[in-house]
Amino acid sequence: MINFKRIIILLILIIIYININSVQAKIQNKTIASVANKIITSHDLQSEMKLIFILTKQSSKIDQKNLQKIAFQSLVGKLIRTQAIEEKDNIIFNEKDLENELNKVAINLKLSTKDLKNIFYQNNLDYSLLIDKITIDLKWNSLIFDIYKNKVTVNQNEINKQLKEIKSKQYANEYLISEILTDVVDINNVNDKIKEIKIKIKNGGFENTAIEISTASSAQQGGNLGWLKESEISTKYKNLIEKTKIGDITDPIILP
Repeated sequence: MINFKRIIILLILIIIYININSVQAKIQNKTIASVANKIITSHDLQSEMKLIFILTKQSSKIDQKNLQKIAFQSLVGKLIRTQAIEEKDNIIFNEKDLENELNKVAINLKLSTKDLKNIFYQNNLDYSLLIDKITIDLKWNSLIFDIYKNKVTVNQNEINKQLKEIKSKQYANEYLISEILTDVVDINNVNDKIKEIKIKIKNGGFENTAIEISTASSAQQGGNLGWLKESEISTKYKNLIEKTKIGDITDPIILP
């Protein structure tokens, strides 16, 4: 039996169906930027804006200028990751993970994968853009793991301890979690950065703030990571989550 114990970030699960073409001016396709040997065109930017509209339930509250900025940053990040992936041979990922991620996107939007595809079709957007986005993220994760796998220390005793605790329970807690990951911040400016983010969240909401400033791949989903079993969360984070009231935001977690 699964006990849905708490929701850390309370998300409003409202799907807003929009014809995105009605809010975007038709623009001539032209090159607007380049990353290494890859270019970003105005068509790429328009498609990325549509993708963000579809994947993010609250994006209708973002003005056109900010949406363009967010879409442009997303495209640059994607091209940087693509460039790094292409420079490394034989980067593989589990095809099942791709299927799971596509299903997760649909579930988060309270849709079937068929309905999700239809929304892409209705907005003249190729569904393969979503597949490519998730594929790049999965390959990027594989690349990072390959680079750092020899530096990872596994505490087998701690793992065995947690497994025993989980097996002894008659139910497992799950948490609906969202995140905001920021750029590197100078140690002397951490408190100011935290205050700035909290003000943004208070004024614009957690999802919109995640879309605007988060550097995590979850940003386009408003930071939403979906439901996570407690066995999937490290003890450090789980302890912090358990102390947080439903709908509240955890204290910031400083990463090295």
